[in-house]
Amino acid sequence: INASTSVVYTPDPNQKQTITCTHELGGMLYKLSGACGSCERDYIARRFTVTLTGKYHAPVAAAATASPVYDSTDPVMGSGIGFELNSVNPLVSNLVCSDNGQIAERVNHNDDTGYECFMTTKHSASAAVTIEEDSTVKWEDAAVAGTAYAWTVVIGTVSGNILTTTGSKMQLGQPARDPEGGIQKLSMTCRLHDSAAGAKDWETITQT
Repeated sequence: INASTSVVYTPDPNQKQTITCTHELGGMLYKLSGACGSCERDYIARRFTVTLTGKYHAPVAAAATASPVYDSTDPVMGSGIGFELNSVNPLVSNLVCSDNGQIAERVNHNDDTGYECFMTTKHSASAAVTIEEDSTVKWEDAAVAGTAYAWTVVIGTVSGNILTTTGSKMQLGQPARDPEGGIQKLSMTCRLHDSAAGAKDWETITQT
C-alpha cells in the first residue's frame, strides 16, 4: 500500500475472496496462497493485527531486494486520534475493533498440504470502547433501546498518512462505570451491524 495513494478496505460481501502473501527472509521466499482470516485494530496503541490461514508453499531461494523503497511517513502513521459516535466526540482511552472471521477449510488428501482451499464462513464484527462519561449523552438509554449509531475514527493528520475508519451502525452493550483517577469512565462493548441492504459494510477503512 502506498501512503501517497488513497486505499479503501471493505469486507468481502460474499466472504469468498482470498489473498496471496509472500515475504523474504534470509534469502528465501515464503508464500501463503488462498489466505483469509480476521483483523483486529487497536486504535489507541496504533496496532493492526491480521491473522491469516491459507495454503503453505515450500520456500524457494530468492535474491534479496537490492534497494527496497519505503513510503515516507512523517509523522509516523497513527499519530493523533479522533473518535466520533453519534456526532459526539468523547475522550477515548480504549478502542479495539475486530471482525472475528471464522475460517473453514476444504480438505484434499491428494494435496501435499492436505488442504484444497480456505474461506471465511462467518463474520461477527465487534468493538470495545472506553470513554470519559458525558452527562449530555445517555449512553445507557441507547444500550437498552438497542439504538445503533454511526461512528468514525480518524488517525493521523498529514496527507498520505491518514486512516479513516467509518461504520454505518454500532449498537452499544450495557455500559459499565469504572472511575479512574477521579474521572468517571464508561466501558462499552459494541456490535457492528450490516447496512439496511444487508451488505457487509459495517466498517470501511480509507487511507489518504
